[in-house]
Amino acid sequence: MEKVYLFIHILAAILTFGPLAVSTSMFPRLARDASDKAASTMARISRFYGFAALLVPVMGLMIPFVGGGPGLKMWHIESLVMTLVALGILLFWVVPMQRKTLVTPANERKSLFGKLHMSAGIFNIVWLFVLVRMVWH
Repeated sequence: MEKVYLFIHILAAILTFGPLAVSTSMFPRLARDASDKAASTMARISRFYGFAALLVPVMGLMIPFVGGGPGLKMWHIESLVMTLVALGILLFWVVPMQRKTLVTPANERKSLFGKLHMSAGIFNIVWLFVLVRMVWH
């Protein structure tokens, strides 16, 4: 059963964080170029996959307990906390900023682009730290 949870955990990570990295990174450029339809699509992808990505820590949290092993180790806790931080950044900073950008007229968006790029970059870097911690534990 442990292998099933591990499989779902890895599959969910691949299928959610990949599209999230792309959608959060592409949104600022599309919004800058006033491609609102495409930017809106990236915002929907960010929102949908952000909520779907909650499956990643849930499945990851199950793995140490279903195998009858010793339970959570420090690297599990660190990875879980960093994943939740990344998802928090996404759902409470990136997605609201994308929503705000889309309702701001195109000629008034200039002040938002730096924040959009920064928030996407921070989300992606935190996610990268999770990946590094998961591989080198």
